[in-house]
Amino acid sequence: MRPSGRPTRQTRMRPLTCTQECGQAARNSRTAADKLHWSPFSMTPAECLERIRAYTQQHPELREAHHFLFDLPITEKRDPVDVLVMGINPGESPSDFDICDPVAEESSAYDFHERDGAGRDHIPWHRHARTILRGTVAVQTEAFFWSSEKSGAKFRARFGTPIERSPHLKFCTEMNTALIAHHQPKVVVAVGLAMECWLPGRFGLRYVDTRFTSDGDSRVIECFTDGTRPWLLTKHWTGAWLSEGEKKLIQQEIRAHLGNG
Repeated sequence: MRPSGRPTRQTRMRPLTCTQECGQAARNSRTAADKLHWSPFSMTPAECLERIRAYTQQHPELREAHHFLFDLPITEKRDPVDVLVMGINPGESPSDFDICDPVAEESSAYDFHERDGAGRDHIPWHRHARTILRGTVAVQTEAFFWSSEKSGAKFRARFGTPIERSPHLKFCTEMNTALIAHHQPKVVVAVGLAMECWLPGRFGLRYVDTRFTSDGDSRVIECFTDGTRPWLLTKHWTGAWLSEGEKKLIQQEIRAHLGNG
């Protein structure tokens, strides 16, 4: 019997539909794993932000978003980065439009919550992230940079396609690749198991293992590698979706890769 709360290893069969989608994504994307070692998109975060701002203005549907998120510090200390956290896409609420006009930013250059709003400590997701990442240096990005209320029907209504089929993912992948190349994090943590069918193919990741809770009832982490660093695809971190045991497992897995587990 395994000790409670410790990471467990269990190999499972990958669902066929997911495998097919990941394979298709890999064929349709550039070999991102190579770019993580040397990138034709080698840019500083400030240069990436300039490109994101310009790209946003070129696409009317992106200008409908209240804000975008890229290279946002999660912890007070900023360098060197231990963990790069990648969400699906930023959340949005009607109250965001009361804080400031679109298109705003959550970034290392300007964070509208800090500059114009009540601060990041009022955001539940941010509080969960700081708890899980306590003792690390972490920055946040998103697989798709622009905000929406939901990543399902409301995302499609605003941006025209499901997120995994968005033509803007290619640009986001290039900018995120440059961000990873700049920060050289020890581990990338992608939050949301819904991304497992398309994110690995975008970044040329290879499946390694799956982590379950000690009772084996809950799948919490899908482990991948880009050949340089581990990538952990985890359950979403917000509220009741994550139990204390699942949160502890994610913390242990991250710390194990940082050498202080």
